[in-house]
Amino acid sequence: MDQLTVAGTLPNFFNLPVWVAQDCGLFARQGIAVDLYLNTAIEEVFERVRDGRAQIGRNSTELVILDRERGGGQMIIAGNLNRLPFSFIVRPEIRAFADLRGKTIGVSSLAAGSSSLVMDTLAAHGLHHPADYRLLAMGPMVTRWDMLRSGEIDAGLQGVPYNFLALDGGFRELPLGHTGVTPFAFACFSADAGWARRNRDLVERFLVAIVEAHRAIASEDAAPTDIAHAHMRDYGFGRDHAARSRRLCVADAVFPRDGDVSSEGLATLIGLSSAIRDLPTRAFTRPDDYVDRSYLQAAWQRLGPEAR
Repeated sequence: MDQLTVAGTLPNFFNLPVWVAQDCGLFARQGIAVDLYLNTAIEEVFERVRDGRAQIGRNSTELVILDRERGGGQMIIAGNLNRLPFSFIVRPEIRAFADLRGKTIGVSSLAAGSSSLVMDTLAAHGLHHPADYRLLAMGPMVTRWDMLRSGEIDAGLQGVPYNFLALDGGFRELPLGHTGVTPFAFACFSADAGWARRNRDLVERFLVAIVEAHRAIASEDAAPTDIAHAHMRDYGFGRDHAARSRRLCVADAVFPRDGDVSSEGLATLIGLSSAIRDLPTRAFTRPDDYVDRSYLQAAWQRLGPEAR
């Protein structure tokens, strides 16, 4: 068995393709033993791939693009989230965006991820950072959920199934500018370009398993729902939360069935991200310049016509 360390964030439903590939033996069938390292900070995922402690990251697309622009070695090798299964959740007393003036909003990171989306959404309603509200970086969705309940923050983006848990618990949702139908490459699978070139066969086999996992998630098989519940039930989620999350992700094509990253979704992300727009010059002008699809294309060939 070839050893491979994959980094991601916990607890997070968007690890589902990796969990399915691991728990259903799809990695093992490709001769890969995956050590899945999960932590609470998206920056930590990026850093572990950068310094080699992990070979592949289920990563923030924004961080990978920014790294590439600064001369770093990470490349997008496949898609993870091509649309946004998120809700902008606010405390029950907040009824409109205007009520967020002077409030504190929780985000995963100030450098990337949910902060760009929050700032864009609030700017469309006349609220601008930092004059009109405070952003507080706190890592994963579970922390935002805990701090919403305690009153330490007033609002925050919540992905599935935390949004369902919040709405079931009496919190409100304000409309997010980028709905689930808008292509938006929020998260991806990334690897160091040099390491991937030296380990091409291993990367291709990894992506074969990931594509098979995506196909399983989109199928009628109950196993992916059971797997999601098994990995997240300790955080207060029932099987119904897992089922609702999976249905939404399949209906909105959140997880790309063929594993590809959306070029249109990359363009949306780049257009939204103030961090990317504020670079004096961008070395790469096309969204696909940040992607190396050769590994995924080889995985499709291994799988045959049904892969796409």
